[in-house]
Amino acid sequence: MTCRKLKKVLTCNDFDHEVASTLVTEALFFKAEAPHRKRILAAKSSSSSCLFEERTYEYRPVKILEFELPCQQCVVYLNLKREECTNLFPSGRLYSQAFHLGSQRFFLSAHCNMDQQSSLHCFGLFLGMQEKGSVSFSVDYEFAAH
Repeated sequence: MTCRKLKKVLTCNDFDHEVASTLVTEALFFKAEAPHRKRILAAKSSSSSCLFEERTYEYRPVKILEFELPCQQCVVYLNLKREECTNLFPSGRLYSQAFHLGSQRFFLSAHCNMDQQSSLHCFGLFLGMQEKGSVSFSVDYEFAAH
């Protein structure tokens, strides 16, 4: 479940509030764990039934740090492993979940495609904006890989 849906469970009257609160808290802690820690926890509980399983996302989750000063800005972290990028060959695409800056929605994407002129395969990282009406908006951005 997404974080948004987990929040809905907390406000829903269909469940006992104490039970829902405990389960949602555990699920949020599971979502916050590092991927290698999730695998260790899953391996330890393989003999018993595990309550949580890492979900497959249609849009990859991102981690966002937002700042108001000195100007409105954000740092968005999209975790892509080399193997995941390799799996995009020869013509795959991967999209992040949307995030907001100001009144605009943005997303990150990774694409692998073939350059028509040179017949070479190219890999690229892109920042996309989902426009809402005709608003003038300038964005400075940079990509970093580790």
